Amino acid sequence: MKDKQFWSVAGIIFVLFMIYWFAGHPYFVAERAVMFWSVLVVGGVLIYSTRMAKRGEKITLRSIPGLKAVEEAVGRSTEMGKPVLYVPGIMDMDQVETVAGVVVLGHVAKMTARYETSLNVPVSRAIVMKAARESCRESYLLEGRPDLFHDDMVHYLTDDQFAYAAGVNGIMIREEPAACLYMGKFYAESLLLAETGNSIGAIQIAGTASPSQIPFFVTACDYTLIGEEFFAASAYLSQDPELIGGVKGQDYLKILFTSVLLLSVLFFSLNIFEQQRSSEWKDLKHKTNLNAEKAISEFWKNADPVSRYQAVNRSVLEPGAERILNKYKNLSYSDLSKRQKNSIAFTTGTLFWIQLPVDNRMELVNQTFTDNNQSLYDADEEFRQLEIVKEGKNNWNQMGEAERREYKLKFPGLSGVDLYAEIGKETITWEDHEVDWAINQRSIPVIKNILMVQ
Repeated sequence: MKDKQFWSVAGIIFVLFMIYWFAGHPYFVAERAVMFWSVLVVGGVLIYSTRMAKRGEKITLRSIPGLKAVEEAVGRSTEMGKPVLYVPGIMDMDQVETVAGVVVLGHVAKMTARYETSLNVPVSRAIVMKAARESCRESYLLEGRPDLFHDDMVHYLTDDQFAYAAGVNGIMIREEPAACLYMGKFYAESLLLAETGNSIGAIQIAGTASPSQIPFFVTACDYTLIGEEFFAASAYLSQDPELIGGVKGQDYLKILFTSVLLLSVLFFSLNIFEQQRSSEWKDLKHKTNLNAEKAISEFWKNADPVSRYQAVNRSVLEPGAERILNKYKNLSYSDLSKRQKNSIAFTTGTLFWIQLPVDNRMELVNQTFTDNNQSLYDADEEFRQLEIVKEGKNNWNQMGEAERREYKLKFPGLSGVDLYAEIGKETITWEDHEVDWAINQRSIPVIKNILMVQ
């Protein structure tokens, strides 16, 4: 609460929105309210975290061993009098991982300039070469050692994937760098590079967001930056307040969204638990299982051995399997296991209760609840009025300008909720809202209806 300016602006925005909302919120799609508030929360958290970092407040980020090891790797190269090899991947600057790799290269170049260590950056794309050279030139200039920079520090090998890998491996074998850094987009060449670097005894640090290559880097390298750790590397290395604040804000949002997710799972589980205790659930379960048993028994009674085999195994009869048909010919229905009955249920299309999707079971239970309480449903005028307005508003939002003008002429003087109500009365189909009424009667709300972002 230290940032009074931020909270003042946030408060003003909230008050203005509340005024707009209670004024009828024209042109606002209510179904997108969750998305609207999500955008505000995400933007607010990131802005607040960035402002907090700019004010100089202490921000603690979790440590990433791979980033701490970067300076250690450059220092090791300096002590041994050997170069640092930096590989920015094999893709062009249109890949975000390549961009992140060039950004990290700038920080590594500052360290090599500071310690007067040789830096070797072989690249496979001309545009990457230009961007990497400028990044290194700027870093050496900022460290006050432009005399140590030369264009050949960043050099082009080839566009071909494995020819590039062979060229980099040749550099490793000839120059034997003390540190090899792989930061960018990699494919099948990742293990070739990492194994060669491992064979010469170099300290290796890799960073990529390619899921298929992460296992190889983890196996062959000393440290690996995985996914978002790689993208956050520039913030950690530069200690720039804006970048640090952004990373911290993202951490806050991860905690928030994880909490909301766990809460939604809890509420949804409680809702299912409540429905499982209801008489409607038990009756439907009993009837559904009886129907499935009857259909499967009838199928088994009339099916030939081949059909029985295919239903139980859910596959066609394989060549050479004819010898086991006698087993299915003489197998009675009572000897079938639960698994076999479930397989046959899929074949016949008459499923057991447990095989139905959760959403289907809940819809059936809610529909049955409404049917069993039809008199209460018919007498619930408050629910009906709310549904009429909701239906009318949904239809209004989907109308074109010509159709809206027709309704305004048809109901002159009406606007907002009153107009939505008249439109809803003309278009609503009550059979579509019976399940909604049953959901509203539950003591525990269906959380997915509250939190779902359309």
